[in-house]
Amino acid sequence: MPTLLKPPVRVFISSPYTLGDTCANVRRQHDAFRALIDLGHAPFAPLLSHYQQLIHPIGWESWMSWCLQWVEQCQLVLRLPGESRGADIECVRARELFIPVLETRADILKYLVDDKEHRAHPLCALSDLLDEPAARKTEQQNAFSS
Repeated sequence: MPTLLKPPVRVFISSPYTLGDTCANVRRQHDAFRALIDLGHAPFAPLLSHYQQLIHPIGWESWMSWCLQWVEQCQLVLRLPGESRGADIECVRARELFIPVLETRADILKYLVDDKEHRAHPLCALSDLLDEPAARKTEQQNAFSS
């Protein structure tokens, strides 16, 4: 695990859940969770509760209330790409509380690590998650233009 120059921070991972491929959405959040752990941070991934929802479903409003309470406890919010009303609400709440919302590669580098030597594996994994939909969109556009 790299030694960070910045102290570990609590990072709420905000992303789509039910729009699109639910399994892929859960996987992306797990990948971000692992990369943040590898960087020495303390991530909170609400989609770790995926099986809770399958076994004991609760309403969207209750989940949002729970998520927003966790947003308020974090120091950063990592917003993974994709359409999501819930993730958008989480990010609005974070901004109301002056909690930075990380949405770009530059944000990740600025807030999660100072040392260029440590911007390799885990940060690349996080950065790739942010760029994934754009790459997919480009691939789809190329497929249609062929």
